[in-house]
Amino acid sequence: MGEYFNKYRLEPQKGETPRTIEINHAEIMALNKMIMFLKFECSDPEAGLYAGSTSLNSLLGKVLEVYPYRESQQDFLMKPNPRIAGIVMDQLERADLIERTSSARRSPELNRLIMEAMVYPYAYDEQLMQRESYPPLLPEDEVQTGEQWTEQLAGIMYKEPHAEQIRSSWDRLSLGIRNLLLLIDYDTELQMNGLLTALHNFDARHQLDQLITALQDAGLVHEAILVQDLQQLRSTEEDIDAAGNLTRVFAAKLQIAEQIIQSDEHSFLYDRMYDYADCVLQSWS
Repeated sequence: MGEYFNKYRLEPQKGETPRTIEINHAEIMALNKMIMFLKFECSDPEAGLYAGSTSLNSLLGKVLEVYPYRESQQDFLMKPNPRIAGIVMDQLERADLIERTSSARRSPELNRLIMEAMVYPYAYDEQLMQRESYPPLLPEDEVQTGEQWTEQLAGIMYKEPHAEQIRSSWDRLSLGIRNLLLLIDYDTELQMNGLLTALHNFDARHQLDQLITALQDAGLVHEAILVQDLQQLRSTEEDIDAAGNLTRVFAAKLQIAEQIIQSDEHSFLYDRMYDYADCVLQSWS
């Protein structure tokens, strides 16, 4: 199956580090189609997503290297892919959050059009583009600030039945909610288990890359870079050698972990989390 994929480098948003994803021709056509749909079909300035938007132009220019389409791939390419659907929706939510101002609100009509857009050029699957709204995670009526909403989420995310519902619907939750849950969980894991164990647990749940993205989105760019450095070290060598001794790589991990915990940026983890929650609340109002 690997022969059907080519690697494309993503242009980083502000505060992001460059990264590479594997994406096939039909998927990139789907991404372009969604962006073109928003740029030309939904060009209402009051909607918050509009033609000429810097973020949307950046999305449209993400593919820096396009390989020729091969007809032999057609059967494979016609199949919808939930992974790229998630990438599209996350990028749209992030662009939407960046582009909003107090005078630019997304209209209900635009919400409807986004959800109903036929993204896949050959095989459209409506379910892949649906975000799931789990009411207990939405701000309660009395919530006025990002701090209050963060405390609401922290109060329920580890309790059943909420924990199971969050696990089962994780990929369909909105980007803003997922980022906040990851940041809360990151802080909780740090307090309970320490940094190295915390990152191991995120990696075991296949959420470490998502955590790095959440840190970037919340403005904790330096911390995200250090966490990424730890992730790369962890994949190169085990902590204990054949003789049962701690390795130099493990010592390097401890040094990076100490830099993270003692950094000025880390001391603002709560403030950044609350500010990000405020931004998400504003984008929904």
